[in-house]
Parts: sequence; structure tokens; C-alpha cells
Amino acid sequence: MSGESGLSAKQVVVDYFLEHPTATNLEISQQTAISKSSVQRYLSAVDVKGIPIPGTGRTIAEQIQFNTKKARQKGGRNTFQKYSAQKNEAGHFVGIAEDSLSEDKEEAKRQDIRNIILYFSKNPYKTIEEIAGDLSSVKIGNAKKVYTRDYVYRCLTDPRVGEMFGEDMAQQILSQLDQNRYGLLRKTNGSLDPSYYDEAGLTEKEKEVLLFRFQDGNILSASEVAEHFGVSKTTILNLEDSAIAKILHYQQAMGQK
Repeated sequence: MSGESGLSAKQVVVDYFLEHPTATNLEISQQTAISKSSVQRYLSAVDVKGIPIPGTGRTIAEQIQFNTKKARQKGGRNTFQKYSAQKNEAGHFVGIAEDSLSEDKEEAKRQDIRNIILYFSKNPYKTIEEIAGDLSSVKIGNAKKVYTRDYVYRCLTDPRVGEMFGEDMAQQILSQLDQNRYGLLRKTNGSLDPSYYDEAGLTEKEKEVLLFRFQDGNILSASEVAEHFGVSKTTILNLEDSAIAKILHYQQAMGQK
């Protein structure tokens, strides 16, 4: 194909991806007759990653990260719906088995998402930890369900939110989470000495991320930090959330405001 068009193989791959931004490397390889490994190499090239994709608001690198995340979520959701964990008599995980109650399991997940979204919409400035704590204290039926910070965050950012409440609501939630995180970053960083992070129990990676975020009084974007460390934006946000939770917990323990 590249020979017929007179374009280089790299340009053929880039042009195809710009026109089909959700295509996988395998699909691009099949359509362009260029090897899958070459497709991956061309799309990850330094001079290609920053090319904007019309109509998406993303660069090629950001779109690839987006596609990867979607694929993982889809695979995880399919596994979640069809299988359940199997444990031995000692309570140790030994594998998974097909779940005959997959529909009930999916409905339970959607109900959790619904409850968390509705609570967050009424309390948009509460932290993820506060939401998890509040919901865990509410009795549903004859029992209380324990919500973790990670589970609440995953529900708030789950693709089902767009399906259940509309894409506008899903985007508003993501924007509000970013605003809350920005405010907490300002509050938790302030003029703190790096040694404070050690006292709060932050890991080395969490400290590196927070310290790099702040440059001469300014806060770099999560995307800039992710690019610097060579990881996804989601990884950076998860590290920040964990670090913020530790700092807030430490401040509360020390009686600080």
C-alpha cells in the first residue's frame, strides 16, 4: 500500500490512524499491509506522538492511552460479568469460575455506581475518602457495605456512567474530580518541606510525583507529569490520590487543619 501511494510506511500508518483513531495495531497492520511491530514503532515515534487527531481533542499518544484503557476496561468488565473468584476452605484465592449469576452481579455494580454518582452530585467537594466513609456507614437492607477509596473512584470514572447518566454528566464528574484534586494539591503541598512527606508515609514514587508537579509555585498538568515519568496519566492521578490521602490522614492525626 505504501508503495502504491508513494508515501513512506510511517506516513501511511499515521494517516490511517488519524482517520481511524480507535483502530488497533492489528487492524492497522491488516489494512496497510505493514507489520504490527512497525505500526507500534511508528505510532510511538517522538515526532508522531504529539500530532493532534481532528475531532477528538487528543494527540496520537493520548488516543493510544485512551484506546488501551478502554480495551482493559472492556476486558475487565467481561471477566467481572462472567466469572467470580473461587477460594479454598482457608479462604485463599485459587482461581475463577464461570458465574451463573452474572446478570445479578452486573446489576449490583450498576446500583453501586448509581448510589455513588447521586451522592457525589449532592456532595461534589467531598474527597473520595470522605465519600467512601460516608457510604460505608449507611445500612443497606440489614447490612452495611464497605466502600474503599479505590472502589469509589473506579465507580465515578466507570464507562457505565456515560451510559447511565449521559456523557455530559460523565465529563462533569471528571472535571469536578480534577478541580477537587487541584485544590487538595494546593492545600496539601503549600510550603511543606519534603521531609513532611516522609512523616506522612509517602512512597518514593508518590514523593517524586508531588515534588515534580510543583514547579516554581505553579502546578504542572497531570499529562506533563505522566510524560516526564513515562507512565499513563491515570497512574499519576492514582499516585497523587494515594499521597493526598496519606497527607490528610497525617494532618488529622497531628491535629492540623
